[in-house]
Amino acid sequence: MVTARVWVEELAWREPEAVFAAWGDAPWCAFLDSGGPVEGRSRWQIFCRTPRQILVAQDGQIFQDAEAPVPFTVDALFSRLRSVMPSAVARADTPEGLPELPFSGGWVGFAGYGLGQHLEHIAPGHSAQDESDWASGFYDHAFVWDRLSKRAFVTGVVLDGDQDIAGCQPVTAHIAAWEAVPDALVALPDVPRVQFRLDQSRASYCQAIERATACRQ
Repeated sequence: MVTARVWVEELAWREPEAVFAAWGDAPWCAFLDSGGPVEGRSRWQIFCRTPRQILVAQDGQIFQDAEAPVPFTVDALFSRLRSVMPSAVARADTPEGLPELPFSGGWVGFAGYGLGQHLEHIAPGHSAQDESDWASGFYDHAFVWDRLSKRAFVTGVVLDGDQDIAGCQPVTAHIAAWEAVPDALVALPDVPRVQFRLDQSRASYCQAIERATACRQ
């Protein structure tokens, strides 16, 4: 049984846009952004980077880190996801006044249409493309903004077998990287104007939906 110990450190405030401008081009970074009015439902923003494991399903194969690919099945994919997750979580004593954060580590990624087709037993309607059916990273730390109180935190998990969190260099490195981010907003270039064109008519789209529905019956 693998136990994860959760740690939390409060950080000086940095605007989410400034952090995204500094780190947004890093491979496998993930920004869970809450937009709109600041309220309970949109309270948190989360930024993850440098995953300790990567799991991708594409073109009928599962790729996990540098391991040799294995044939894709839905059961095999979710079995690998579960095997990395800790079976128990122990929370260290945190200073009084810290809120309960929504995320301290785990899998973050996306499920593509291809995975949905497998789950719903729908025959693929197009050939394999560059888009993955599943892509995710397992992150052992995250940077979290509390939009209600305008406070920022770095939090993470230490798994059995990892170095003890006391005096752990990676934690110090996370804090130093955050403090190196400019505390002012970075001027971003204007987004170019683009025009989108439909790749099919409304009639052909409706026909495709009807065919997909018929395949499920």
